[in-house]
Amino acid sequence: MATEHRELAVSATAVLRVEPDIAVVSLAVIRTEDDPKAAYSKAHDATAKVRRFVTGFDQVELRSSSVRLVQVRGADNQPIAKFSARINLTLLVRELTVIEPLIIGVLEAGANELVSTEYTTSRFRETRDHVRQMALSAAREKAVALAEGAGVELGPIMRLSEGFFDPNRQSGGHVPSAPIDSEDQAGAISPGRIAVGASMSVVYKLV
Repeated sequence: MATEHRELAVSATAVLRVEPDIAVVSLAVIRTEDDPKAAYSKAHDATAKVRRFVTGFDQVELRSSSVRLVQVRGADNQPIAKFSARINLTLLVRELTVIEPLIIGVLEAGANELVSTEYTTSRFRETRDHVRQMALSAAREKAVALAEGAGVELGPIMRLSEGFFDPNRQSGGHVPSAPIDSEDQAGAISPGRIAVGASMSVVYKLV
């Protein structure tokens, strides 16, 4: 507490967990040939088969793709007359029950590298707004308790800022996990849920 300015600074974190309802699947079609034109051609042919397969899923959308060609080199960095064409694809999956047949199908259709499958939620923005309010409420509870203990009265907010807080990185490695001031305990028991966090720092005027 800075008595000369009559202020009280507190911070708080909050976590809210929600069920994922969207998946982002990243995959690649890679073809290696002696001729770059042939590598491109075979990669595009395989990609076309993948696209046709994906169109059979109403809740799956092909969001982006990129093409890259690299020269394959041998031992001791000696050039070899081979070229590898890579086409990256990203699928947005809005129905999680189709994940298994979708991944199996795109690999059978011609994709030969599954880069990643990430689960998220379409309600991220509203969830983030909610968890911010949870953090603000927790910060106020702290401030009220500290003000009462110091025998002063809590006034209006003078400054408010949001810090970076990722609950999914907590308790990793040798770094101690940050304390969580407000958490939905019902959601905490479900390991498949996505944790959305917020950290708020608030400076109150003391009156």
